[in-house]
Amino acid sequence: MQKFLIIITSVLLFSFTNVLSQNNYTQYGLASFYADKFEGHITANGEKYSHSKLTAAHLNMPFNTIVKVTNLSNNKSVIVRINDRGPYEKDRIIDLSKSAAKKINFIEVGLTQVKVEIVDFPKNETTKNNNINKNSGNNNYQSYVKNTKEIYEFSSNKTNINGFGVQIASYKELSNLMRICDSLKNVYNKKIYIQVSNINENKLYRIILGNFTDTKKAEFFKNSIQNKYPDCFIVNFGKN
Repeated sequence: MQKFLIIITSVLLFSFTNVLSQNNYTQYGLASFYADKFEGHITANGEKYSHSKLTAAHLNMPFNTIVKVTNLSNNKSVIVRINDRGPYEKDRIIDLSKSAAKKINFIEVGLTQVKVEIVDFPKNETTKNNNINKNSGNNNYQSYVKNTKEIYEFSSNKTNINGFGVQIASYKELSNLMRICDSLKNVYNKKIYIQVSNINENKLYRIILGNFTDTKKAEFFKNSIQNKYPDCFIVNFGKN
């Protein structure tokens, strides 16, 4: 089994395309969740927002669209109903109710990379495609951009290092790796290393955070993230 480490110093130029059709829609990006101050406020469709309900805001999916949101850092999913507009912060694609965010476990970090998939959409929306005002807040999702690209700019160097890191995940697909690394750099102030292994002619990409001089420091960091990454463990860079 061959191994080598890549240190990520910023972001690799790579492009992924979201797919949109009448029955299939997938979108990748950052998810956030409602702050406590919005409890009881009126949403864009006239309902009162409640932390306890599994709802979400999206910029242009029709109200009452049912979507599946998957946290790419832990593969936990939740089904929510669109009843509001937003989020309006750059790069965010969906704003979840607090209870929905708890179900996919990102309350502590605030933001996470997600995959959004349509499960069902309002039946009355399927007949209105030709009459939708594209500037309307209640656009049918077919008026959404049909080929949205994710572009990551990456600068990486092969390296040999000593010390210790904390492995949080491993992936077979490069696309998942890019999304998670982009999320991690926004959350943790640590160097990100990718260990690439060839196992039975298949590549496996392991994400390792930090370069700690001793196991005590690595253990402290591991304990600080274990609620979010329960399967994380310490890696000795100097050990084959």
